Amino acid sequence: LGPRIPLLLEASVQGPYWARLVLEKLVTMLTSSVKNPTSALVVRDSAPLVSKFFLQNLHTLQRQEHFGQLWLMVLRLIVLFAKRGHDERNNDLAELALEELKLLLRVL
Repeated sequence: LGPRIPLLLEASVQGPYWARLVLEKLVTMLTSSVKNPTSALVVRDSAPLVSKFFLQNLHTLQRQEHFGQLWLMVLRLIVLFAKRGHDERNNDLAELALEELKLLLRVL
């Protein structure tokens, strides 16, 4: 994630729309990868991606009318990561998901 992207989205009138669109696509793709038999390594590497995008663009996303729904989408995805880690007895994935959740909650 480039450091200039949040600045561009925040400065643009259409920034909240584009940030929401990217976040929705990201969450949709990652949700399907968590639910399907994807490599645990791929899932583990993608967990921080959604929280990083969400936090980097938080101010822009908060201008979105349906910010609460976006937050719930991210929260559900993090819970799916934790559940998959627990179900597969993959402590690294479960712990990573919980750490991402803690990070998000600290910032919000």
